[in-house]
Amino acid sequence: MFDSVALAIQEFAKKTPDKTALIVGQEHCSYEKLAKKSRQAARFLLEKGIAAGDRIVVEADHTLDYVYLWYGIQLLGATFVPLEKNSPSARMIEIAQELDAKQIISLCERDDMPDFWALSRIMPAIDEMPDDYQASAPDPDSLSEILFTTGTTGKSKGVMVSYQNQMTIAQAGIETINIQT
Repeated sequence: MFDSVALAIQEFAKKTPDKTALIVGQEHCSYEKLAKKSRQAARFLLEKGIAAGDRIVVEADHTLDYVYLWYGIQLLGATFVPLEKNSPSARMIEIAQELDAKQIISLCERDDMPDFWALSRIMPAIDEMPDDYQASAPDPDSLSEILFTTGTTGKSKGVMVSYQNQMTIAQAGIETINIQT
């Protein structure tokens, strides 16, 4: 059993580097590329002052760049906080303040959020990072993600997911739909 999904990706990349890990639209991504880009994202975040335990709010999207950032955050041991695509800037800032988040990353530039990072702006810098980041196993009870509910019955609430919870959820999904690793 692995300590995190991000570390499992690193191991799969060693064993089956050319095997497809993800398909987004028409784009295929091998385990080797996913592992490398995740390490580069972790290195970028580390060099920008992000540390294990920091909370990072990220506007969600169905792109490979988003996935690289997601697993880079987790390799670093920081907490990934995805928010719905096109979330209003005010809501993103409110959640970041509520969580004492270290950074907000939107998909693209926002005039009303000039101090925050845009994924479209930081990806070229991430792509230039060395992929030498060496992750260590997280404490299984430490916070991996905070997932916000839609708030259909009132204000949305953050659901805390530990690394151990994340691995259990992933394993259940693998077994349920018979994913071959």
